[in-house]
Amino acid sequence: MKKLAFLAILLVTITGVAQQKERKDKRSNLTTEQMAELMTKKMTLHLDLNEKQQAQVNEINIEIAAKKKEMRANRKEMADMNDTEKFEARKAFLDDRIEVKEKMKSILNAEQYEKWEKSMKRKAGKKRQDTKRKGRKGRK
Repeated sequence: MKKLAFLAILLVTITGVAQQKERKDKRSNLTTEQMAELMTKKMTLHLDLNEKQQAQVNEINIEIAAKKKEMRANRKEMADMNDTEKFEARKAFLDDRIEVKEKMKSILNAEQYEKWEKSMKRKAGKKRQDTKRKGRKGRK
């Protein structure tokens, strides 16, 4: 009976790990243009963008997707940075976020911009919670 319980737990664990790895692999196989197109489509559905806005937002999303891909590729190098380098990298990241925010403000109308900003805050909160959960799991 103990062996059966052990095998069941082992099977469930292996299946869960395999699914997580599969999800990560799917995300990394997308090109920057594909990632940007998906982000733009989601925003179009959420914010009801017109054609001109879609084109402008897509250009911004291409830049964002390229930077995200670059950050993922350099993740290990970033861990080895000293404090000054980390500060400069964080500062550059925040400057990029400010620039994106200004561009979005010029593209979207007031209602769309407010809706976009709320969704960005919600998304950031979700990421923070996920990071906390992962941190707790790693400490146990």
